[in-house]
Amino acid sequence: MKHAKRLLNVKKIISLAFVLVFFSTAVVMRFVRPVLARGTIYIRADGSVDPPTANITSYDNITYTFTSDIYDSIIVERDNIVVDGVGYTLQGPGREALRSVGIFLSERSNITIKNMEIKVFAGGIRLEHSSNNSISGNKIINNSDGISVMNSSNNSIYGNNITNNQESGVKLWEGSNNVLSGNNVTNNTRGIWLSYSSNDNNICENNIKNNEIGIQLDFDSEYNSIYHNNFINNIKQAYSAENIINTWDYDYPSGGNYWSDYMGKDNNEDGIGDTPHVIGRNNQDYYPLMSPWSPTWSPKPPVDKEIEEVPLWAQWWFWAILVAGIIVLAGVVHLVLVEVAHFPKKKNVPTPTAPTH
Repeated sequence: MKHAKRLLNVKKIISLAFVLVFFSTAVVMRFVRPVLARGTIYIRADGSVDPPTANITSYDNITYTFTSDIYDSIIVERDNIVVDGVGYTLQGPGREALRSVGIFLSERSNITIKNMEIKVFAGGIRLEHSSNNSISGNKIINNSDGISVMNSSNNSIYGNNITNNQESGVKLWEGSNNVLSGNNVTNNTRGIWLSYSSNDNNICENNIKNNEIGIQLDFDSEYNSIYHNNFINNIKQAYSAENIINTWDYDYPSGGNYWSDYMGKDNNEDGIGDTPHVIGRNNQDYYPLMSPWSPTWSPKPPVDKEIEEVPLWAQWWFWAILVAGIIVLAGVVHLVLVEVAHFPKKKNVPTPTAPTH
C-alpha cells in the first residue's frame, strides 16, 4: 500500500513538472509580443537602447535593427550609427499630434536611416543642426511633414517614397549643401519646400508628381541646382519667389527638367525644348527635357526581412525558455530521486523447498 502511494506521488510530481514547464513557456512568450506605445525610445550616447524592451537590437552599438513594428518616437543621441528598419513600420499617434516625430536627430552626424515605413507623425524624420547624415530607402507616408531638415547641411536624402504628407514631402529650412536625389515625391501639399535661406542645395533625378505644388522656393533660398527631375501633373509645377535666383538645368546637352505641361517644340530632335520653360521672372529652365528623365542611378531593393531578422538562437526569450525548462526538470529529477530513495529495498527471501516424506 505504501509503495502504491509513493508511485502515485512520483506521477503527481512529474505531472506538476510538465505543468510548470508549460506555464513558464507561456509567461516568457507573454513578453515577446510587440511592445505598443509606452513612451519615447532613445538610442543613448553610450550605445544602449532605452528602454531595453524596445523592438530594436544591436550587437555592435553601430547597427541598430528593428525586430518588429514600433509604435513610438525614436530619439538618436549617438553619432556614427545605422538605424535599419529592415522593412518594419514606425507608426505615430496621428499627424495632428503636435511635436510627434518619428526619428529625431539634433546635433548628430553620420547617421544612416534606412529601410522602414514611417507614418502618421507630425514629422516623419526631423534633423536639427545635424550634418553628413543619410536617409534612404524609406516610405514616408501620411505625416504632416515627411522629412524636415532644419539648420542642417551636407545631408543626403535619396531613394525614398515620400507620399501623402499634409504640409510637405521634404522641407529644407536654413539648410545648405544637402542632396535630394532619386526620390518619388507624390501626392503631398508641397512636394519639396525650400525656405529661410536654404542655399546651395542639389535637387536632381526625383519624380515629383501629383502634388499641389511640385517645388516651392522662397525667403532668400538661392543658388540651388534643380535639374533632371520629372515634374508631372502637379497643380502648380514650381513656385519661386521673384527676388531669388536658382539654376534649373545642367546646361546643354545634359539638359534641365521634364515638365508635363511644357508646350514648346523640339525642331532639331535633340530631346531638349527649343524655348525655355518659365518658372518666374528670374527663374527659367533653359533646356527643358521633351520626355521624362530616366535616372542612371536607381535605389537598391529593400532588404529582405527574412535575411536580416535576428536568428532564433540569438533571441533572449529562446534562452529564457531553455533555462527555465532546465531548472524545472532538474527539480523534478531531484524529487523523483528522493522518492525512489525511500522505497524499501527488496529482501532476498529463500525459496521454499518441498517437504520430504
